Amino acid sequence: MEMDTPSETRLVASTPRPFVVGINYWPRKKAMYWWKQVDGGEVRSEFAEIAALGARVVRIFLLWEDYQPEPWRLNSHQIDNLTSVMDAAGDAGLGVMPTFFIGNMSGIFWLPAWAVTNRPNPAPSLLMVDGSYSPFLPRDIFEDPFMLRAELFQLRGVVSALASHPALFGWDLSNELDEVRNPDSYDGGWLWSYMLCEEIRKLDPSHAVTYGAHVPSLARYNGINVSDLAESNDYLSMHGYPLYSDVARGPLDSDFVPFLNELTSHLGGKSTLFQEFGLCTAGRGEPGHYIEDEFLGQMKQQYLAGEEEGGSYYREVMEKLYRAGSLGLFAWCFSDYDPALWDRPPFDRAVRERTFGITRSDGSLKPAAEEFRLLAGRLKDGRLKGWGTESVAFPISTEEYYRDPVAHFPEMYQSYLSQRGVGRSAAGGKRRVIPAHKGHHDE
Repeated sequence: MEMDTPSETRLVASTPRPFVVGINYWPRKKAMYWWKQVDGGEVRSEFAEIAALGARVVRIFLLWEDYQPEPWRLNSHQIDNLTSVMDAAGDAGLGVMPTFFIGNMSGIFWLPAWAVTNRPNPAPSLLMVDGSYSPFLPRDIFEDPFMLRAELFQLRGVVSALASHPALFGWDLSNELDEVRNPDSYDGGWLWSYMLCEEIRKLDPSHAVTYGAHVPSLARYNGINVSDLAESNDYLSMHGYPLYSDVARGPLDSDFVPFLNELTSHLGGKSTLFQEFGLCTAGRGEPGHYIEDEFLGQMKQQYLAGEEEGGSYYREVMEKLYRAGSLGLFAWCFSDYDPALWDRPPFDRAVRERTFGITRSDGSLKPAAEEFRLLAGRLKDGRLKGWGTESVAFPISTEEYYRDPVAHFPEMYQSYLSQRGVGRSAAGGKRRVIPAHKGHHDE
C-alpha cells in the first residue's frame, strides 16, 4: 500500500497491513470510575479477552478530573497506573491509544472543579464535578488562555512519561470535546488542535496524533471541522451511529458509517480511521425494540437492537469500511456494564449506554464479538480482500461544503447511496416503543 503523506506513514508504520482493528475500553465492572480504583488483575484479564478477539489496539480515556486535579498538578499515581495499564497491554500484544481531556463520555461531561465557572447553566445539567452534578457552565476549553495553558501542562506530563513506551500506538487529543462546549469560531477550533498537536510532536515525533471527531463536525456548525483538523492531525478519526442521526435510514443502516468515513476523508484530504462504531442491544434473547431514553438532556426514542441484528450490523459495517479504504475500525465498546453500575451516572439516565458492548456483562460474547473476531482472523491470515475498492467521489469542494453543512450533509449521503446503487428504504428497527426503566436490576 502506498502512502502519500508522512503522517499516514506514522500510523501505518505500526501496522503491517493497511487496516487496524481495535476496541474502545472501559472495564465492565468500573466504567468511568476505573481510575479511582485500578485493579491490575482485572485489566490484564480483560485485555486478554480483547486480544483473543483479534484486536490490535485498545483506546483508553484519561478522565480529566482523575489526571489533573489542579491546573498545575498532575496526579502522579495516575501516571503510574497508566504505565501499568500500558505494560499489561503490551504483554497481551495490544497497542494503546490514550485519549486526553475526558471531558465528554457517554452523554455526561466530566470536568475537574477548576475547569468550571461560577455562572449558572441554563441548559439541563449534564456536568459532573467531584462526583455530583454541577449547575454551572464549563470554562472555555478551546480559547481561554488559562485553560489552554493547563491543557498543555497535562500533555507535557503525560507524553513525556509515556512517549517511549513500547505499547504506545498513538495519541488522541480528546473525545468529541465539542459536546462540552463549542469553540466560538472555526478559527478557535483550528488553533486548539494545531497547538496541542504541535506540543505533542515536540515531545514525541514518532507517534501519530489524531482527534476523536463525530458527526456534528460534518453535519452542522460546531467550531471543529475535519478540514481544519487535517492541518494538524496525522490522520483523521470519525465516530458515528445511525441510531443518533435523522439522515440515516434507520438505526441499523450499515451504509451510514462507511459514508461518514469517506466524506471525512474527502473533506479533510487525509485518510480516516473509524474510531467509534457500534450499537446498543436488548437483553439476551429479546427482540429489538425502541425505548424512551435520555439523550444529552432530552428524552428521545432509542433503539435497542436484537443481538442477532447487532451481529449482522457489525459484519456489514466492518466489511464496507474495509472496502471503502478506511484506515481501520474501533468497536464501541468492549463490554456491557455490570448491573451494579446502573444507578450511577451516566447509566442512571442513559439506559442505552448500559449495553453498547460486544461482550456481555458476564463476559460472554455477543454475535457482534463473534463477527469482530471472524473479520480480525480473515485480516490476519490474508483472506480479507478488496481494501479500498469501493470508494466513491463526492461532487462538492470542502470550501463549498462548509458554507452550509446542514444542507450538504444529507445531500452527500444521497449522492453516496446513489453511487453505490442503494435505495433510501429504511434499514431495520421496527418502531415498537417500550418505556425505559431506570431501576437498578432491569434486564
